[in-house]
Amino acid sequence: MGIFTIAYMIINQAFFVNLLILIPASIWLLFLTIGVSLLTSSLNVFTRDISYLIKPLNRILFYATPIIYPLDIIPPQYHILFALNPLTMIFKLVQQSLFNSTQIMVSFYILSISIGILVFAAGIHL
Repeated sequence: MGIFTIAYMIINQAFFVNLLILIPASIWLLFLTIGVSLLTSSLNVFTRDISYLIKPLNRILFYATPIIYPLDIIPPQYHILFALNPLTMIFKLVQQSLFNSTQIMVSFYILSISIGILVFAAGIHL
């Protein structure tokens, strides 16, 4: 991500302030990844079937996260379902920093951060 950020700054002369948003997004993604990893590895000790469940869930999570498509093309009544996916708001934050978007949905960020904290705490607890 660092090489992409430097190349983007050189090509588009982006403001450094917008790119500072990538730091909390990266930290947020790191904690969520650690939480999911700890949670699934702990559950795998109790039941060995977790490994068979992870691959389909990763594929569903990949297509349910607006990485290459913007969240704006989704009808507003489904935004709350996408806000339950903690990766959605992380990638929305990255898109906002790279494309200078100003639309911020604070309630969705709070919901996503709280889900990420719950996943991290569950991973640490188990």
